[in-house]
Amino acid sequence: MIKLIENLNDYDFSSFENDVFFQRICSDYELCSTFNDSLFYVSVRNNNVDAVISKIKGTVTLSLLNETDLAEINEFLSVIGYYVILCDESFSEYFSGEKTSGNILKIAAEKKSICKAEMLYSEKLKDMYDLVENVFYLDVDYMNWFADMSHKIRHNSAALCGIYADNKLVSAAFSLFETEKSAVISSVATSDEYRNKGYATEIVNALLSRNSGKTVYVFTENESVDNWYKKIGFNEHKKWSEIKNVL
Repeated sequence: MIKLIENLNDYDFSSFENDVFFQRICSDYELCSTFNDSLFYVSVRNNNVDAVISKIKGTVTLSLLNETDLAEINEFLSVIGYYVILCDESFSEYFSGEKTSGNILKIAAEKKSICKAEMLYSEKLKDMYDLVENVFYLDVDYMNWFADMSHKIRHNSAALCGIYADNKLVSAAFSLFETEKSAVISSVATSDEYRNKGYATEIVNALLSRNSGKTVYVFTENESVDNWYKKIGFNEHKKWSEIKNVL
């Protein structure tokens, strides 16, 4: 049976605590549970939770166990509708749509020596947006992106770290979906002319220091990025899958 969550503390999630997708759902619950476009569900079988589901606007995140009734989950998602599903790749074959996948790497974070990297705050978000837009391209306008990221930073669910040179932000990254147990490093970006100076490594180490004592993850899409993170100390964990609903 799939139920709408009224209070996350009403359930025993001990089987999910080491799942990065569950930790992401917990972070979203703390940030968004009062929003009308954010819904959270559990699947309960024999009085035990076997799936946790969030729907934030059109994005569904799934934290699933091997014993989860995936046919029931698939049918439920077809009823509530979604634009994209994010889940462990091992479950992706049960959902139809355009699939993208990659690796999840993880590390037990500890204090690192920090040199040029510094923690930044909401007033620096425009600099970050311009940098990431230049390096990766962002499919979202600045005001919507700013509202989302500044909300996360204010509620201690995210942090921005960067390095300035020549009076401009030249390298930066985010720590996202921060909980008591984990965090995800994302959007590591360095301007072309400032690469190969060790800036990105310093920034990742600064974010690891911020999350010392937690398990920190990165979601990657190519082997060269994997190898770079492995040099810092990350290890292969599992694979992620994103499934876009094809209308």
